[in-house]
Amino acid sequence: MVEMKNILIVEDDPDNRELLEEIISYCEPDCIYTSVDDGEEALKAAKSSEYDLVLMDLSVPKKDGYEIISTLRKTKNYQTVPIVALTAHAMKGMREKIL
Repeated sequence: MVEMKNILIVEDDPDNRELLEEIISYCEPDCIYTSVDDGEEALKAAKSSEYDLVLMDLSVPKKDGYEIISTLRKTKNYQTVPIVALTAHAMKGMREKIL
């Protein structure tokens, strides 16, 4: 199992964000996480710190998750970092669009 140390949570819904934080704290109490609620803050956080995992809501304000994922994948430090896409609005073809 890969040990995750630093996680970026990008989620604009406060309840969902809190749930993710609680799950991480319970499952991996030694992990450090940063939570942001919009796309611009996600990119700022990614530039200022290196993360081992990104949990990305696809429908965040200012810059959507697709744009953030695309930008991160073009950045050397994030080309191989796992990014887990989260959404309440799954549609056909979404997986292909993300990958």
